[in-house]
Amino acid sequence: MTKTRRLLVWAHCHLPKPGGFERQIVEYGKRMNRRGWAVRLCCGDDVHRDVRAALYKAGVELVTLRIDELASLAVFARIAARFRPDFVQYHFGSPTPVHAVVARLLGAKNVMRDHGSRTVLIPPPSGLVDRLKRLRRALIGRAMDLYLPVSAYNGEQIRNEVGVAEDKIRVLHNSIDLERFRPAHDPEEKARIRRVLGFPETGPILAYVGQLTEEKGISDLLAVQQELLAARPELSTIWVGTGPLAEKVAAAAGPRTLVLGKRTDVADILRAADLVVAPSLWFEAFSLALAEAAATELPAVASRIGGIPEVVADEETGLLVEPGDRTALREALLRLIDDPDLRRRMGRAGRARVERMFFLDRQIETWIGHVEALFADRSGTAPETRKTRTEISP
Repeated sequence: MTKTRRLLVWAHCHLPKPGGFERQIVEYGKRMNRRGWAVRLCCGDDVHRDVRAALYKAGVELVTLRIDELASLAVFARIAARFRPDFVQYHFGSPTPVHAVVARLLGAKNVMRDHGSRTVLIPPPSGLVDRLKRLRRALIGRAMDLYLPVSAYNGEQIRNEVGVAEDKIRVLHNSIDLERFRPAHDPEEKARIRRVLGFPETGPILAYVGQLTEEKGISDLLAVQQELLAARPELSTIWVGTGPLAEKVAAAAGPRTLVLGKRTDVADILRAADLVVAPSLWFEAFSLALAEAAATELPAVASRIGGIPEVVADEETGLLVEPGDRTALREALLRLIDDPDLRRRMGRAGRARVERMFFLDRQIETWIGHVEALFADRSGTAPETRKTRTEISP
């Protein structure tokens, strides 16, 4: 009798909403289960009821823990010793979780799906303390069999921070559900969605979707918003998200600004909008929000920082500006607001880019292919899935 292969997914995060990362985990677990893997997912205790139901339907065993328990080596060792995984896959947290050493001692291989955004770049080590920290990360990193960063930028940061060998890194961009995130079929559908959501039925709508934090460039966007609304009376702005600056955003809202907070109908909101903005000040690893907007044929104005240029192709699917440059941000937004033809052209190019680079089905199959190739190396058996090359932005 063939031994059931076991995969332990250790996600140092909550799963509070349907879609995004949650959608990827559900689909990945479902396909691994169909290939004969027993999948156990350990994550934070804030799991949306729809995500719980989808995981159950996918055959994924869910174990919820407090965030401090997810960081605990003792908790991990206890769960791993009982489950006896063939593979452990880590999400979020450190790119070199010490848990990997325990997993290796138990005979498991380790895969790190690195999503790590950073408020600052971690430079290559210079002083003695930095070198010792890097040495520690490198030693732990030896227990890691493969890194799957969500962008080439993220992969470069792993090389800088951990000193990991090139052949242990395979860029695997985040993936987008193209059925859920799609453009409105015609103007009538868009108008209907706007009516249902309570949005203005005429005029361009600029949307921001993300955390309301200083690092996301919220203060810059608030300053520019007032100028945009004054200069373009037909414009409306939509804010989706929560965070420390939520009150500041609400206080700045006028009659043509809607502050929606946390939402689960982001796909509909994007279909109702005309362009998106992401004036981030920190080094985003990827930006699911921008990729989802592109899938909906929305052009973006975004910061040229981190992995964002791998999602938004400057002058092709949107416009990139330097972080913190409010003048450039305002001018880029006005350029798109004033040019519907340019918005449509960039929107179509954005959808095509997502289909080519971030399509959920292809990315999940590539992801599984990497894991099963490692299993083949370990067991001497042939992998059961096809492997597909992941395109990396220049």
